[in-house]
Amino acid sequence: MFIFWGRKLVYRKHGYVADFCPICREPRAFKLQRVGSAGHVYNISVGEGRLVGYHRSCLTCSTPVESELSTYAGVAKARAALPELMAETYPNLESAWRDRLALEERVRTALPSLQPEERRELIRDPFIALSTKVERYFASSRVNWRDILMILVAFVVMIIGSVTVGMIEPEDSNYGIYFFMALGLAMVVWQIKSTSRRYMVRQIVPALASALAPLKPTREEIDATLSELHKEQLRLASKLPAKALFSRLGETGKSTAS
Repeated sequence: MFIFWGRKLVYRKHGYVADFCPICREPRAFKLQRVGSAGHVYNISVGEGRLVGYHRSCLTCSTPVESELSTYAGVAKARAALPELMAETYPNLESAWRDRLALEERVRTALPSLQPEERRELIRDPFIALSTKVERYFASSRVNWRDILMILVAFVVMIIGSVTVGMIEPEDSNYGIYFFMALGLAMVVWQIKSTSRRYMVRQIVPALASALAPLKPTREEIDATLSELHKEQLRLASKLPAKALFSRLGETGKSTAS
């Protein structure tokens, strides 16, 4: 009997805090989560595990960001309005993020005044922030109903195709089996890639486009950023459908202009 066991990251709600969101580009309310490494059997874990760190997830855009618990004066047990959360959990937020908030004000009111290095960092920042979400998604094994359906369809195709070839051309039945096995495997691989792309288009591209839109980045700037991230081996760079991002940026720009 094969037993599937090991360790997995376990996320437990720790409370609520206020902090700066690199996607919304302003202070937001966050849900704070404790991240632990716990043993599991068949992907079922017991307990919160050994402490690995903390993540905060923006309650507006749902983007997770690594956090240090020591940053906050306290952690609120219940969700509250941003001013209340700031007073309770991060009273010096504005002073701690003073430089970034001033930079964001320039983005809104004096975009041409940004220096090339400032633009580079501001464009890069949302990619880095969202890479945590992407890594978490692809690190977990996810099988949805579309994947299961495609596996079943591929299995049926392999069986029916192989049997049909065997009935029509008995001498070539082996070739038929190999062909339909390859076809079934190709169908499953295509479905897995489609699922990954669907996730990126629905969950990552809109948030990324929203964060980048105020900067009005050029295609060259985005390509340069993706090239850097490729060198750093961030999965977001290889999984991101660039055409979908450029298309979304165009739509965001039109809606902003109108």
